[in-house]
Amino acid sequence: MTYQLSPTGIFQPRIPVAHRDDEYDQAGFDTLWDMQERHFWYCGRQRFLRKALDRFMPKTHSPLRAIDLGGGVGGWVRYLADVRGEHLQKIASADSSQVALTMAGNILPPGVDRHQIDLMNLGWEDEWDIAFMLDVIKHIPDDIRAVR
Repeated sequence: MTYQLSPTGIFQPRIPVAHRDDEYDQAGFDTLWDMQERHFWYCGRQRFLRKALDRFMPKTHSPLRAIDLGGGVGGWVRYLADVRGEHLQKIASADSSQVALTMAGNILPPGVDRHQIDLMNLGWEDEWDIAFMLDVIKHIPDDIRAVR
């Protein structure tokens, strides 16, 4: 699968991606953004993940490429870019929602890519060293296939 940069600055696949609007009301993205900034769950998760990265990220490896699959409005990617961006050659946020990716564009630092994706048809092989799927797998009917 190839992705092309759209006029909105989002990499999109040639085959249009359908966001599951019936399951994820896009009107809730404003609330999600606010929660990612202040809610104890997100703040604690970010600290936990930062410490896990510090522990397991190779110290001698060249800069890594990381993507957040199902990254919503970009809160984790912004945090990651702020606290560990110097260790990352490439960083991206990916989601099926055009609305979420557009909102993410307002807060993500320059150089962070946004991809509109279908988790079941990514088309990438050896593109990323680290892939996050935070609070995503539980929402996918065929979770085993998505992880593969």
